Amino acid sequence: MPNTHRLAGRFFSVLISLAVALALTQAGYAAPTLCQVNDTVYRADGTPAQGDVVILWPAFTTADGSPVAAGQVTVQLGAQGQFSASLAPNAGAMPAGTYYRVTYKLNDGSTSQEYWTVPATQTTTIAAIRSTLAPASVAAQFLTRSWADAHYMDLTNAQTVAGVKSFSSSPAVPTPQNPNDVANKAYVDANNGGGGGGGTNLSSPPPIGNVTPNTGAFTTLTVQTTNGIPNPAKFPQSDPCAQINAAIGALPAAGGTVDARGFAPGQTCNATLTANKPVTLLFGAGTWTFNGNPGINVSAPNVVIACPAASFQQTAATTLLSGTAAPLIANFADALANNGNYYTADGMEVRDCVLDGNNTGTFGIFAPAVYGMKIHGVHARAFTAANILALAGQNDMFNTVSDASGGDGVVWGADGHISGMSRANGNAADGWHIAGPGNIIDGPTAWENKAVWAARRRQPGRRLAGQPHLSGAQDHPADGE
Repeated sequence: MPNTHRLAGRFFSVLISLAVALALTQAGYAAPTLCQVNDTVYRADGTPAQGDVVILWPAFTTADGSPVAAGQVTVQLGAQGQFSASLAPNAGAMPAGTYYRVTYKLNDGSTSQEYWTVPATQTTTIAAIRSTLAPASVAAQFLTRSWADAHYMDLTNAQTVAGVKSFSSSPAVPTPQNPNDVANKAYVDANNGGGGGGGTNLSSPPPIGNVTPNTGAFTTLTVQTTNGIPNPAKFPQSDPCAQINAAIGALPAAGGTVDARGFAPGQTCNATLTANKPVTLLFGAGTWTFNGNPGINVSAPNVVIACPAASFQQTAATTLLSGTAAPLIANFADALANNGNYYTADGMEVRDCVLDGNNTGTFGIFAPAVYGMKIHGVHARAFTAANILALAGQNDMFNTVSDASGGDGVVWGADGHISGMSRANGNAADGWHIAGPGNIIDGPTAWENKAVWAARRRQPGRRLAGQPHLSGAQDHPADGE
């Protein structure tokens, strides 16, 4: 008869063995041993690279059995291009073909991508882990059948082809049979009217005046660009700002001039005018209404918005008018808005224009992070937030008027220069809101604002540390101040 005590003891021993095995299995999933990647990144010209390196990876299991969850990390390059990061080794990992995808985002605006295979060693370099072949999952995306069918010409089957195609040699076609077939030269030479009922060889035309002129509906050719300067009024788009955008697109990457003086006075833009190249925009006389948000978006350096110059202290001939509750001219030269790239749109100029908020637009000029901007001969008025906001530094204002704002007249940054007959009158808040130190302010005036100088008022005969330097500035307080 079986001994029940002995059977129970054996069963208990089995349970103890399973528990120990489970504990040993769980203890085996320790954190993976990391590899330290150290190197220095240079640009092609030999200077140290500056910017960010973004590293992404899928979920994988290292060769020693440590599971790694999918994720990413961003490493900022040091002042001399130094790079340092600790990564789990993916050499021999599961699934096979696991790579780190690495994107360089440099502060000069350039980006590039590569793939890394990190070994199970204590240290390594970028040069040692760069992959010479693309991962299979990436290579499989290089060309698919559907993409090829959509982008390459079929040699035998019927196919609709869009876009302009340029041929280095003239294509040979058969004699046309249908109304929409292409006609070859032999067919045209044999069948054109010629005025006398017979064919005339176009390669050897008859003397002028010897044949009857052709009649029909002909297309009038228009010149869009003269001496390298596009005339957007001659472009085919229906919206005038879309025409200007197309003209800017026709410029080389280095930019140039777009002459918009060919438009008739009284234009309305529903599209945002996008100055994404170093372009000089020449506006003609008249009123331009901007319904886009913003009306004009400046995203390139050294953009100039120029209107016809007026006589001293006379009303300008061109008005840029807000048609919606948005900035009229916006410049987002800001690292947060430009993928970490600094100084992307500095050096902007606005000259001799009336900027009219129509008590609807929020800002006449919205430039919170622009350096080296020039605002000359501008009259900004009737914006709901502020007529001019230029919060960065080293900007220059000359002979500019800011009045009738629903908020501040001018909000100004540091280390700038305000001169000439610049005035801030009748604004609902501060006439001049000087937000930073180091400014030289020569002769501006303020009248009937809620406040005259917002940040720091002048003390006669003194210039305290951090105060703007006021030379000949005049404070005319509002009634009741």
